[in-house]
Order: sequence, then structure tokens, then C-alpha cells
Amino acid sequence: MVGAVVRGSRKARRPGESGRHQRGHPPGGHAPVTWPRGWVAYLLLAVLPALVFANALPAQFVWDDFDLVVNNVLLRIPGGFVQIFQTDPFGFPLSLGQYYRPIQTVTFWIQYRLHGLDPMPYHLFNVALHVVDVLLLFSFLLRLGLRRPLAFLASLAFGLHPLAVECVTFIAVRGDLLLLFFALLALHSLLFVVRGRHGSAWVVGIVLSVALALITKESAVVVPVLLVLTAWTLRPVPRRVWIGVSAAFAVTVAYVVVRATLHLSAVAPAVLSNIAYATPFERAVTVCRVVATDLRLLLFPYQLHIEYQFVERSLGSPWVFVGAPLAILFLAFLWWRAAKVDRPLALYFLGWFVVGIGPFFQIVPLAQTMAERWLYIPSVGFLSLLVLAGASVPPQWRRSATVLFVVWVAALGVQTHLRNRDWRDNETLFGGDLVLASDSFLVPHNYGVVLFQKGDYAAAQELFETSIARAPGGGYGTAHNSLGAVLEVLGDIEGAEREFGRSIRLSRYALAFSGRGRVLTRLGRPQEAIGVLQDGLRSYPRNPDILYYLGDAYAALGQWSEAAGAWEQIPPGIPGLGDIQGRIREAKRRAGAR
Repeated sequence: MVGAVVRGSRKARRPGESGRHQRGHPPGGHAPVTWPRGWVAYLLLAVLPALVFANALPAQFVWDDFDLVVNNVLLRIPGGFVQIFQTDPFGFPLSLGQYYRPIQTVTFWIQYRLHGLDPMPYHLFNVALHVVDVLLLFSFLLRLGLRRPLAFLASLAFGLHPLAVECVTFIAVRGDLLLLFFALLALHSLLFVVRGRHGSAWVVGIVLSVALALITKESAVVVPVLLVLTAWTLRPVPRRVWIGVSAAFAVTVAYVVVRATLHLSAVAPAVLSNIAYATPFERAVTVCRVVATDLRLLLFPYQLHIEYQFVERSLGSPWVFVGAPLAILFLAFLWWRAAKVDRPLALYFLGWFVVGIGPFFQIVPLAQTMAERWLYIPSVGFLSLLVLAGASVPPQWRRSATVLFVVWVAALGVQTHLRNRDWRDNETLFGGDLVLASDSFLVPHNYGVVLFQKGDYAAAQELFETSIARAPGGGYGTAHNSLGAVLEVLGDIEGAEREFGRSIRLSRYALAFSGRGRVLTRLGRPQEAIGVLQDGLRSYPRNPDILYYLGDAYAALGQWSEAAGAWEQIPPGIPGLGDIQGRIREAKRRAGAR
């Protein structure tokens, strides 16, 4: 790699120092390689990732972007900002949600007021935030004591890596970008405390950054552990460092207790994923494949797709008895080589990677077995360890190793640019992933939605039925709702009502309430429709679709005042609902004429 390095004197080094006291001072008395110098490094780390992700800017809203941004009523109703902190990211009551991520939704709320539903500014924000994360990471690695060329290469690999595509190009998972941002702020604050700069203020910065990270994404529970690793690596550190870390842990424990209490008292449906229905033994052996797959994707990120639902059920799987040992041996080899350069930093980066992937070991079952976006933060530790290990190559191989690494990083950038194109719209994304995600029940459903919107109802129905057949447990409520929509279009109203009912029983899916209420009214059963729709409003207050069809049901009964009251609760600007104000005026006219 770039320049041979050995450990400097711990007593002589302080975080952020350079020159001969910085970790990575080459042996033999030669001056260390410091390129790229000064602002040039920051400029390159800003420009290169921005160029690689530039083709993400014209992309449309995809997948959960519609639920979290386009159709999220909290972004447009009066008092929506306050309700953001009282609901899950989809605007549903906490009793029905698995997540609490108000900080991410606040950024959507601000952007909606600035530029409405133009997707480009949302993509631009994500790209800019990723660039900021790269710059903060570079600065942190320098201040931690890593030599400038090594810190630059690690940050550049992170900035160009295809595993960042899902976080950057998928607007709905902006939380991963924000989480790393707050984590790096906490780590920088810790380093400021170590250096004695306004200690009390930076201790508050540590705690505040951790608190914001926790309400950005649940995996932020690892941030206090990263703080401990950092302080331990830099020891001895001032006493107030441990005060700040302890306070961060206290905030995290309080958060976990509150979230666990809310989750246990919730009435939300169980997590629907293959791994959630696996036995404890199957989850344990599946972790072996997860680790092996993580390393494969970090080193050779090809055949990327959006959902991984695999489950290993036997110790005889090659992923378990071959893949996992090879993965562990490879990590041990990297640590051994990196330890020749700097043992504490080698252990630190290995620890970062292990801690980073820890929340995804399925101790608490998640919505899928693994996801590429879950490697956004762990990749920091792995790539830094890889660069540090590369710095231990013998002098005669150093130039070749550097060239090889730069070529690999360039290939990462090309792959990232190509993968961005897959995210330009739903049809490209789900159609391209349909073959690769062969164990997924979500991808065929989502591609079926695309075909439904294009009017290919027969193909959509087949994909919805495939999704239902693949789904674990009792079934996939969302797919039953979509199948009901197809049957309704094809004229099988009773079949549609049956599928909407199944969706409600399985997952209390919001659209299933509005769909069932709609078809019950069409079947001449508006009083029954009102009961279904009012039940839906108890779970999804002010849901525009439910309110719309509730008004229709009242109108079918001639209850025009009640119809007008339902329609008046619909926030303005909801796409696809037609002239609501005209309906309200007509309903009031009819009510007054009675």
C-alpha cells in the first residue's frame, strides 16, 4: 500500500498529530508519504463520490419512497410536524409500527415545504449527505492517528463503494446516512474532549449526537460501543471522556427500555420474513452465511439486489462449513497484517466491523435476512482494516499493491455508477432484481404492482400469487391486498372483498381497509363498509383513502352531512382522489336540500 508504516510512540502521539509522531511513520528515517496534501484530499473526496453518484439525481421515487414521502400525509397536514414524533415513519401509530425514526421524516417534512414532490432535490440531499459522511470519516481517521494516504484511500473506497448505493439512491433509507453522520459527530466530539478543547461542551456534544442517532435508526445502539472502542484505543484519556461515554450509554439504555416497553405492548403484526419463522438453530447457522456474504459483497460487489431472504437449515451447507471459516480466517489474516502496522488500530477497525454488523445477527428477527444498506456503517471498519493491512506489504511490492488497490477502487466506482441506473424507476429496479432475488416474496409483489399500473393484469395476478405462495407464516397481507385490487379490476368483486379481508386479518394493511370498504359499497353493503372503514380509521387516523371511501359509503346511504364531514378531513393535495372540494360542496348542497 502507500508507504511502509510502523507504530510510533504512544506517549509522543496525540490524536490528530502529524509528522513523525503520527501512526504510520515509515521505518528507516525516510519522510512519510503525505499525498494528497491539505485541501486537495478533501476536494477529491467530495468530487469523486459526487461524480459517481451523479446519475442517481434524475431517478424517480421508488418503492417505500411513495409511503414515506409521496403519500405521507404528515408532510402536508396542519400539525403534521408534531405528529412525526408520535408515529412510525409511515405515519402509522406506534402500536402498529416496528420503527421510530422521526429525524429522517423531519428532513422529508422540510424538503416537502421547500420543493414539493420533485424527486431530484431529495436525491441531491442524499448524495450531499453521503459526501459529508465521507469527509467527516476522512477527518476522523486523520485525527485518530491514521496516516493521510491510508485515511484517504479508506475514505475514498467507502465513498465509491456500491454497497452505499441503496443508502444514497433510495430516498426512503436516508436514515443510514444520517446515522453515520451523527455517529461521526459523536466520535469527533470525543476526540475534542481527549484534546482538552472545551471539555464540558464536547461531552454534551457526545450525548446529544447519540440521542439524535437513536431516533434516526434503531441500529444506533452500537454508537456508544464505538465510543468505548475509540476511547480504549486512545487511552489514557481524560476522566470526562468516560463521563461522556457513560452518559451516552445511559441514554441508550433508557431508549432501549422505552422501545422494548412500547413494542411489547403493541398490537402490530409479527415481522414477516423467512428468518423470523426460522428456529433458533437455523438463525445461528444463517449468521455464518450472513458474515460470508457480507465479506463477499464488500470485496466483490456484483449481482446486487434489494432483498436477501435466505435461511440456512443445516451445518452441512457449504456456506456454513466452508464459507464461514474462510470468512473468519480472512478477517484474522487482515488483522494480523494490520497489527504489524499498528496493533491497537487493527483491533479497533476489526471491532468496528464486528460491532457494526452485530445488530443484524437476527437476535431480534428483522424484515429480511440481510440487506446491502446494513453494511454502510460496518464497511467503514472493514475498509480501514483492509487499507491498514495493505500498508504492511514489503517495500518491493508496495507500488504494485497501491496500483492494485487503486484499480479496485476505480472498479468499485464503475459498479456504483452502473447500479445507480437500476434504481431509476420501479420497473427497472424490480424487473432487474426478479431473477436475482429468487428467495424473495417482496420483489415479485412489487414488480406485480408495476405491471398492474401498466394494465397487464394477468401477469400482475400471477406475480401476486407467487408472492403469496413464497411468503412465510400465515401469508403476505400486502400481496393479498394487491390480488384483491386485480380481482376488482377483472370484475370479481366478491373475490376482491375476500382478499381485502385476508389482508386486514394478516397485517391490518391500510389500503386493504379502503379497498374492502370500496367493494362492500359496490356490492350494495354500505353499512358494512362504514364499519370496516371506521375500524381502519382507529388504526390509521386521517388516512385519505379510508376517509374518501367512508364518504362514499355515507353518500350511498344518503347521509350527506356525514359524507361531507369525512371528505373534509382529507388533507389537500393528495394525488389520485379527484375534486374533493367539489364533492364536499355537492354533499353539503344535498344535505341542505333535505
